Amino acid sequence: MSVSALAIAAPGASLAMDHSLRLGTVVQSGVFGVSHDASDYDPQYGDPTSVLDFAPVQSMALELGLSGVWGAGSWYDLTARAGILSGGQFRDSDYYSGQVTFSDTLSDVALEGSFSLALRGADGGWGSWAVGSFQASPYVVGSLGYRQFDAVGLDCSVGCTQPDFSVFDDVVVITQDVFDVQAGPGIRLVQQIDADQRVEIHGEVMAGYRHVADSHHFRNDLGPTPNILFDFAVASASIDVAYMRQISEGAEISLGAFADGGLGYGQATFWAQSDEPVSGLPALNWQGNAGLRLGLGVAF
Repeated sequence: MSVSALAIAAPGASLAMDHSLRLGTVVQSGVFGVSHDASDYDPQYGDPTSVLDFAPVQSMALELGLSGVWGAGSWYDLTARAGILSGGQFRDSDYYSGQVTFSDTLSDVALEGSFSLALRGADGGWGSWAVGSFQASPYVVGSLGYRQFDAVGLDCSVGCTQPDFSVFDDVVVITQDVFDVQAGPGIRLVQQIDADQRVEIHGEVMAGYRHVADSHHFRNDLGPTPNILFDFAVASASIDVAYMRQISEGAEISLGAFADGGLGYGQATFWAQSDEPVSGLPALNWQGNAGLRLGLGVAF
C-alpha cells in the first residue's frame, strides 16, 4: 500500500498544528493473480496448471487518515481505506502437460468488500539528509488488508459442456477472499516550494504474508467452500508522489499519483470432497496497481 497523498504532519509540513484529519478519494487500475503447479503431483498437468487472473480491475476507494507530530521531528500517520466501486475482468485458465489448454473462462468482477489499514511513523532521532532540493528522512510502515471479489457470470471458450457455453451475468461463479499483512522501511522526501506549497515523495519496501481463499461455486468435486487455499510469502514496493497546497489556515488540498507492485511465493491446498486434502503444490502470486488520489486535510 502506498502512503496517502494527503498531508503527513511531519517536519516541513505546511499545516501548523500538531495533528491533522484527512479525507480523500482514490481511483486505480491494477492486476492480481495466483497460479499453482500440480505437474509433480500428476504429470498430466502443466506448469502452471491453473492461472486465476484479475486483469485489469478498476476500483474507487475512500481514505480516512489521522496524522500527528511530537517532539523534535517524530511523527505518525494512520490511514484507513474502504473500497466503494470496482469492475473489470477475471480469467480462469487451466492447462494439461505442454500447456495445452483444457479450460478457459471469462467473468466480470464485482467488489463485495475491501478494507485496508496502514500505520507509518518515524522517530526524530533517526535524522534526515539533503537529496538535491529535497530533504529525506526514513520511517517504518506496517499494513494489513482484506478484500473480497466475486467473478460474476461466465463465458467459456475451451472445456465447455457445449459450444459457447455461458452463465447468466448475475450468477457468482468464483469468490476470492484475500488477507495480507506486511511491514518494512520507507523513505520520505520533501521539497518545500514556498510557505503554502510542497512536494512529497514516499518510497516503501515491505515483506509479509498473504492468504488467498478461492470458492469455486460450480465445482462439486472440491467439497465445501472455500475449497482452494493459497498461502504466500510476499514482497512489495511502492512509490507515491504528491503535491500539497495550503488553501486556508490549517487546511490544504492534495493531488497525488502512485504505483505499487509485488510478488509472492507459497503453496496451494485443494480440499477434495472424498479424499484427503492435496497440499504443498507450488504457487505464485502477483499484483500491481497505479492510480490517482485527491484529498483534503484539516489541522487541529
